[in-house]
Amino acid sequence: MAIEYKCRGKSSGIGVTKAKYFVYYLVNVSDKQIWLIETQKLQELLLREKFPSKTVGETHYDSDEKVAKCYMIPRFEYKDEFDIYSFDGQRWLREL
Repeated sequence: MAIEYKCRGKSSGIGVTKAKYFVYYLVNVSDKQIWLIETQKLQELLLREKFPSKTVGETHYDSDEKVAKCYMIPRFEYKDEFDIYSFDGQRWLREL
């Protein structure tokens, strides 16, 4: 799970959001899923666990250097930190 914190040299994503909740929508898995966590809890998790970061996304107009930086969370190892919902074709159901 990639959590953006910087883009084009400026803080972005989780570093600047004012949202109360962070939602990660996974569409390219066998079942569509939403992973939900309070933003404050996610920020605390990122500080506590010191996840590796990766440079991703589009490139600068004048080079092949990527412009965004993301923390990489191994989601299955940390799934207990999130509320997870799957879509059954009609409604979202919380996984227990």
